[in-house]
Parts: sequence; structure tokens; C-alpha cells
Amino acid sequence: RYVTPILFDSITYYVASREKGCIQESIRAAVPVTVLNKPTATDISVAESEVTYCSSGDVILVPQSDMPGTFEWFLDINATNQILDGMVDGDITYTISDTGTLTIKGLDVSASPYDYFVRLQQGVVGCTNADGDLKAVSVSVLDSTFDIEASIDTTITVQDMLDFNNGKQYIVLTGTISG
Repeated sequence: RYVTPILFDSITYYVASREKGCIQESIRAAVPVTVLNKPTATDISVAESEVTYCSSGDVILVPQSDMPGTFEWFLDINATNQILDGMVDGDITYTISDTGTLTIKGLDVSASPYDYFVRLQQGVVGCTNADGDLKAVSVSVLDSTFDIEASIDTTITVQDMLDFNNGKQYIVLTGTISG
């Protein structure tokens, strides 16, 4: 048994065997060891990573990376509070697709902004971002439950329409908006 030191670069080891009691070894076989870079926050991008959503809509966060692997979502940067597919936290429901897309339903304006964190688990050996080096995503929520009332106080005349038809770029309107 041989335990390698911590490796920072790829290397080739050579292995031979011999039968107990014999001094002659087998032909040595090459065992290449490929060292992969550990994922970092900069290896991950998230479409719409700093956006504002209406409180009535779903938030959809799509992670991507040039490194092969799977994405895991967390509520903290140290990867201690993982978001699982189907998880419910009060009025908030989380869904995670097979590709790692996180869909969030039920965010409320009163707790906005919300911070989420994603890490990459490499497919080959399972290495992940170090705790504290996850990709941060901030989601702001605006209230979309308000009622708006608008009224126009301007009367549009036939002359206004003719002027507009003949190239005038705009018609001035006045009114009020409340809500």
C-alpha cells in the first residue's frame, strides 16, 4: 500500500508486484494520476444571478460551468444548509431539475433580498468547491400585488390624429396614476 503526498500536478507512478518469498518482481506498470482543479466560485456562472423578480412570479436560477459535474444549492456560503429538491420552507418551495436549475416559488417582498449559493461537484472524482467559495446569487423581490388605477384627462381630437398621421412623433397626454 502506498499513500501519495498531496498532489498539485499530474504524475505517473510505476507499480510492480512479487510473490511472497520471491525476490523477482513483475514488469512495472504505469499508473498515471491526473490532478484536476478543484471548482471555485469563478468556475460557475448563473443566468440572472442578480435580478429583481415580482413576488407573484417564480424565480428560475440556471447554473452553468465548463467543468463537468452536478450543481448543489445552499442557503449559506459555507454549504451547511443544503436546498433539496421539493424542500418547503414556510411559504417558499424549492425545485431542482436534473441539470441543477433551481426554481423558487413563494418569495415575499418583506424578506427581500434573498441570497442563495451554488457549488459544483465534479463528475469524475466528486471534488467540490471549498466551503466559503460557493457562487453567490442575490434575488430581490418587488411587490406585485398592488392595484394600479390610471386615468387620462386629455381628449384626443381628430386634428391630433391627423398631425400624428402626418409625421408628428407624439401626442401630449395628461392624467393621474394611483395605487
